[in-house]
Amino acid sequence: MTEIQEKSRLQSYFDGVGFERLSVIYGEEECTGFRRVVREGHRRVVETVVSWLRPQHAFESPTVLDAGCGTGSLSIPLAQAGAHVNGIDFSGRMIQTAKDRARQAGVPDRKSTRLNSSH
Repeated sequence: MTEIQEKSRLQSYFDGVGFERLSVIYGEEECTGFRRVVREGHRRVVETVVSWLRPQHAFESPTVLDAGCGTGSLSIPLAQAGAHVNGIDFSGRMIQTAKDRARQAGVPDRKSTRLNSSH
């Protein structure tokens, strides 16, 4: 399989089945079992990363690259904490959801997302 074919396969997965599976974990709906454990672990990671933007860490209006930003579950809290966030992802569906969520969170001007189309 060529690199372009592999990329196409990944995009197809994350625009379809992968999106559905990850949306359950990183969405707002209630989840149980393993998905709940993953969600809680991710919540702790987000809290830790956002804490690095606090004044004692001496970042002034940082710019952050969120590679594989998905639906914005890390990049939106970072933008809410004052960072300028550039999010990229293979999945157009994930990017669109991240843009919609950023708009709903009131941070679209601090967050920019784009589809990674490089080969």
